[in-house]
Amino acid sequence: MRQGTVVMFHPTRHWGFIRENDGTQWFFHQSNAIRYYIPKLSDMVQFEIGPPITLGKKDQAINIAPLGAESGVGGGK
Repeated sequence: MRQGTVVMFHPTRHWGFIRENDGTQWFFHQSNAIRYYIPKLSDMVQFEIGPPITLGKKDQAINIAPLGAESGVGGGK
């Protein structure tokens, strides 16, 4: 799994960006986080890369979980 930091999150629109240590940023939507987890600014997270929600967009972060969370916690996606 990849690791990064939530560098932006829009709580009313439920989307944001995660930055990896190498500076690469990934778009994410809250629906792609594990169940019951709501990302917050500066959270350290682990994630995978998956296909975009909307055709024609770039790949995005999916299966987002707080860093150190067990795989499958909360019955995520």
